[in-house]
Amino acid sequence: MNAKVIIYLLGRISTGLAIAQLLPLLMSVVYGEYATSRTFIFSIAVAVILAGIFDYYGDGRGARNLSVREGIGTVFFSWLLAAALGALPYCFDGILNPAAAYFESMSGLTTTGATAIANLDIVSRSLLLWRTLTHWIGGIGIIVLFVALLPQIAGGAVYLFNAEVSGFSNSRILPRIRTTAVALFYIYLLFTIILTGMLAILGMSTYDAVNHACSAIATGGFSPYNDSIAHFH
Repeated sequence: MNAKVIIYLLGRISTGLAIAQLLPLLMSVVYGEYATSRTFIFSIAVAVILAGIFDYYGDGRGARNLSVREGIGTVFFSWLLAAALGALPYCFDGILNPAAAYFESMSGLTTTGATAIANLDIVSRSLLLWRTLTHWIGGIGIIVLFVALLPQIAGGAVYLFNAEVSGFSNSRILPRIRTTAVALFYIYLLFTIILTGMLAILGMSTYDAVNHACSAIATGGFSPYNDSIAHFH
């Protein structure tokens, strides 16, 4: 098993999660939640530094020809890494201790929906948006997004995809794995946009519509309110 290839791919995961946190960072600035802005800046910085370290020690030349072991290893370590990076905003914000933050992040990414936050009312809106985004990312699967957005792993994508997604080993929607991943991503994104629009038409604010659409599409259940959808009577 080529460990350097796995390290290289983990660097790409770190970069992707850093980019994903730009949205709640932007929202924190728009809503004047500057303390939370610093939280996301620190979290993004850690992810970018890790990506640099992984890129330095990794080697992407074998990424096109991953073996089964390398595919499974990448998926395994990607989940551990993604949960750790996803937990950083909760830790830096001080809303959760490291263990509880890791639980919250893993719960979001696996769309489990269990939470360690006792009172959502005291959590900033931008941090709650990140909480919901972990649901959305986990709903389609970290590796599916990875395969869809990284053309350089073309040859080895099959092992990553099959290790992440059940039901596609013997039958695929489209002939090529990456084409299938891209199609799933666009369908998932389209459904999210449609549901966001429907909830907005029914009276939710844009913020509430985005949060509940991402949560519903991912089938997770995170809501920015303590009483969840009952908040809207």
